[in-house]
Amino acid sequence: MDQSRLLDKGAWRKYLFYTDMIVWGIFAVAVAYVVTNMYLVGYYEDTTQVASHESSWWKAFIGLAFMIGSLSWVFFRFWKNGYKAMRRPF
Repeated sequence: MDQSRLLDKGAWRKYLFYTDMIVWGIFAVAVAYVVTNMYLVGYYEDTTQVASHESSWWKAFIGLAFMIGSLSWVFFRFWKNGYKAMRRPF
């Protein structure tokens, strides 16, 4: 493999940091999206507007999927970095 294409540890950590910030942003937007759509689901459930009720459930599930995906990344990075920190002597 060509050595010029390899990233050093500093650059790799910088890219992972930016990726983590993007994932946290996706999580924040997904939380707001889910809260808004769950409110709409409750509103449509109360007023029994069936057509809008079904689309709001789907929108809420889409937001939940993004929340689960971003939290999976966060927990993976948390446990991986915790394992690395435990292996490194003080």
